[in-house]
Amino acid sequence: MKWDQLPTNVLAALFPLAVHGGPLWQPLCYAQIGGLGVATFITLLLVPMLYSIFVLDLKVVKWEGQAEEHAMGSPAPSKGELA
Repeated sequence: MKWDQLPTNVLAALFPLAVHGGPLWQPLCYAQIGGLGVATFITLLLVPMLYSIFVLDLKVVKWEGQAEEHAMGSPAPSKGELA
């Protein structure tokens, strides 16, 4: 099983329990399904959005190293040359 299939399989397993699981399983399944939904939202939408705001737009995080040197016009090191 791949990691990207895990939430789908868990939801497929929790849905019948949430509908017909009884007084113990129904609230537990609703909480797990809600937690998976929130975690998926945060991972797929919120994290890339915050990255683009803080790193790309506001330049709060500045990456130092070879990327800046190459952007300033210095030539890239050749394959055999060490930085």
